[in-house]
Amino acid sequence: MHKQHDNEEVAITPADMERFHRNAPMALKRRAGTYAFDELGNGLRSLFLGGVPLVGMLWFDWSARQLLMFLLVGTWVAILCDFAKLWFLEKQIHQWAAASYDNWHVWTIVAALRAGKTTALKSHLRAKYEPWMGAFVDVLLGGIGTVLLLVMLAEAGEKLDSTLLANRGVRFSLISLIVYQVLFTVWEIFSHKREKCERPVKVAVGMRGIGLFLLLFLVVMTTDGQTKESSMSRIAMLLVNCGILLLGIGTMIGPLFLRGETNWLKEYLAKRATAKKQ
Repeated sequence: MHKQHDNEEVAITPADMERFHRNAPMALKRRAGTYAFDELGNGLRSLFLGGVPLVGMLWFDWSARQLLMFLLVGTWVAILCDFAKLWFLEKQIHQWAAASYDNWHVWTIVAALRAGKTTALKSHLRAKYEPWMGAFVDVLLGGIGTVLLLVMLAEAGEKLDSTLLANRGVRFSLISLIVYQVLFTVWEIFSHKREKCERPVKVAVGMRGIGLFLLLFLVVMTTDGQTKESSMSRIAMLLVNCGILLLGIGTMIGPLFLRGETNWLKEYLAKRATAKKQ
């Protein structure tokens, strides 16, 4: 019932329009700044996270268990890095979130106005940022998903242990991923602590925990429970990492598909400014 209530469409109120007109110029400015470059960087990180395991599987004969270990370790390191940023840069993160949610509100109303509507999803218009709730989701769902997955693999005789690191390529790639994530996080924290930095601090608290929980169901659905590693486990890992690759590609080219609404808002604000002068 609550979910249906949140996803219902509600009227765009005068207060929503006031907020829209107040934040629209900045939302447009953010799209015209380093937005495309930032999205390119985010996409490249996803390509790295999803691409390295695929290369290992297809060219270096990494096993599905090695890929799963790579994915689990990489995800939990990313979760811990987000926790560190949330702890040390909470003020900066809330500033980024406030701007991001104002942007979301603006583009939600743009989509409605372009479609000739006077309503929009309540969950979009009334969205609130709750990072610590997201952190709780990471710990709860991510922890449950990981533990159950490890138990399931252990019962099938497929433990994720240190023997999986015997492959030099796996060991080097995993260490590289950890070092990259940690150093990037440390650099981001210190760059914002030392001086005022205009670059936004982004965290994905909650999303990775949900992803790990869904991964459990994907592995359950695509494994046959045999003691030997099945081809379906391999298919599951291929699907997961291909999904990460597609996410990265989508992030990189996303700005190209936003030109229509960006140009519409630019024209809307120009007409509104002209009307005010008359």
